[in-house]
Amino acid sequence: MISFRTFKNGDPPCLAKLWQAEAALQPWMRPVPTPVLEDLVISKPYFDKLGLLVAVAGGQVVGFAHAGFGPDAARSKLDTSIGVICMVLVDAAHRQQGVGRELVARCEQYLAAKGAREIYLGGVSPYAPFYFGMYGGSDAPGVLASNVAMQALGKKCGYQVVRQVCLLTCGPESFKSVVDRKLLAMRRTAEVRVTEDPAAADWWEACLLSDFHRLRYDLVAKDAGQAVATALFWTMDPLSWRAGKRAVGLFQFSVTGERRRQGAATLLLTEAVKRWHAEGCDLVETQVPEENAPTLKLLSRMGFVEDERGLVYWKKASS
Repeated sequence: MISFRTFKNGDPPCLAKLWQAEAALQPWMRPVPTPVLEDLVISKPYFDKLGLLVAVAGGQVVGFAHAGFGPDAARSKLDTSIGVICMVLVDAAHRQQGVGRELVARCEQYLAAKGAREIYLGGVSPYAPFYFGMYGGSDAPGVLASNVAMQALGKKCGYQVVRQVCLLTCGPESFKSVVDRKLLAMRRTAEVRVTEDPAAADWWEACLLSDFHRLRYDLVAKDAGQAVATALFWTMDPLSWRAGKRAVGLFQFSVTGERRRQGAATLLLTEAVKRWHAEGCDLVETQVPEENAPTLKLLSRMGFVEDERGLVYWKKASS
């Protein structure tokens, strides 16, 4: 007999045990001990025990699903109009018994009661309040293409794929230093500056990245002293999904409007990746929506290759 309930304070070791078992099968899922699970999930300021649903059989936790919300447009508080089921895990012995579907249904009820009008299945940036760094690499990619069981669950529960995310990596052996006339001209007028553990740009960034070592690379115009392009990286050690590999994640980058298509992004990213590799980094990882063709083209020129796909599953919430 399987029963369902919400999270209890004594659950983290049981959840970590389920996580460890699944991580042994999922290459993009990093095994973590209970303290890390508590730090990166339970300790989030917006954690709500009612959103973490647990399945129990014979007194043992055999599955869980975790629902929450992403940020509002200002990234200063939660937006409860869009919900996300960040994670669904069921142990191998209790699969194909409807446990996953029931956990998803209960998460959907929780989200709808809070005001959600639409729901994502699988955390996808920015709708990924939990498990950052624990699943999917450098950011939250939705449901990985290699996660066949989660895809099947999404389809059974009425979700559809609305977009895809490319998971890219670049090692020293594949990296290509891009050189052209635009870059040569910009090198004379701008310089790269690095800030270690910069202040978070907003509340949401603080919630996601405060537990990680971060470096911000700025391309600064020499005449005005202002950044024309910015790239934020975080060190993925020891959460890199590739054991024994030192990896960093490119979390976000931007270029000011008047400097776009002038080589600012190319110069900044080329210099940043080159420095990471020179410091002994084995891999630089990042994620780009499939529809962002210009960025994918730029990263391909630099030697980034696609390692995996993230599928973004979505549905309207039941009224």
